[in-house]
Amino acid sequence: MIRVLIIDDHAAVRGELAACLAEDPAFAIVATLAGVDEALRCLAMARPHVVLVDHGPPLLDGIQACSTLLRRRSNLRVIVMTSAPRQAVALAAFDAGAAGVVVKGGPPALLRSAVRSVAAGGTSIDPSVAGPLVRLAIAAGIATSASAVASESEVPGVVP
Repeated sequence: MIRVLIIDDHAAVRGELAACLAEDPAFAIVATLAGVDEALRCLAMARPHVVLVDHGPPLLDGIQACSTLLRRRSNLRVIVMTSAPRQAVALAAFDAGAAGVVVKGGPPALLRSAVRSVAAGGTSIDPSVAGPLVRLAIAAGIATSASAVASESEVPGVVP
């Protein structure tokens, strides 16, 4: 069972997220909280595997919250939720140690998949953010274009 803690300053959003995850018996909602201070106080008792944190709660944004939570418990997996697919938020979230970024209001199956992936040690990037991030990396010269990538036969260990 994947233990999930939800942090969002809007009670209705917390309820929707909890309901979405509760539809799947693989998830247990251990707490739904309005702020990071509350989460820090109940972290030891709630023992979540994954924390969903809103990018924009008052007092401490989701990026700062991610760093703070991970300083408290380094093996925690954090997913930052944002209301719009913004590259800057995703980059800042991953830089702060987040394991995932999801856009609120997306398909419920996408949220459940992100939580599963992150809980298993993976990374999850909302598709509406992933494409623009790849284009940004290519434009910045961080990633190479398809024509410059080695073919599979040139990569050691890959069988064509």
